[in-house]
Amino acid sequence: MRALPLVIALAGTPAAQGRSIADEFPAGFGGVDWGTKCDDLVQRFPGGYEILSVHSGGLAYAINIEDSVLGLARAGLYVSYAMNLDRVVDEISIRTPYEQAQPLTGRLTSRFGPAIRPTVHGAVSAYQWPTDQGMTPAIRFSTGGAAGLATLDVHNPVERKADPKRRKTH
Repeated sequence: MRALPLVIALAGTPAAQGRSIADEFPAGFGGVDWGTKCDDLVQRFPGGYEILSVHSGGLAYAINIEDSVLGLARAGLYVSYAMNLDRVVDEISIRTPYEQAQPLTGRLTSRFGPAIRPTVHGAVSAYQWPTDQGMTPAIRFSTGGAAGLATLDVHNPVERKADPKRRKTH
């Protein structure tokens, strides 16, 4: 008899109902769609700041968007929109207050199951969930402290256009 309430409780969870990361972020986040061109993003949200990566050649644009994520408030925090080499949005990093790292991890686990790659690298803990419909969610936060930020990353590779200037070499 005790198993019946547990089955009913599990059947009522989003994960049991077949929710996916694609269901949570079907059109991106904060009014910015997947595949948005960098120039369009900057024109729509002036006043953000660019983040350049020499290592990967990547570009991101960070803006202050206060939309909640998975029901958690995030007042006054930035969202970074990373671009692929075609300069279109294919990854979104949503910053949350540090004290929401554990609740956010719990919500991701309850919705999408256990993380498949929990890692600690230096002062950063990271958890990654399985890729679903092309999207990969992950969370990063500092370890051993009570300050800092937790960041929810959602990667959704947008198919690259063929580059006629790029030559294939064998």
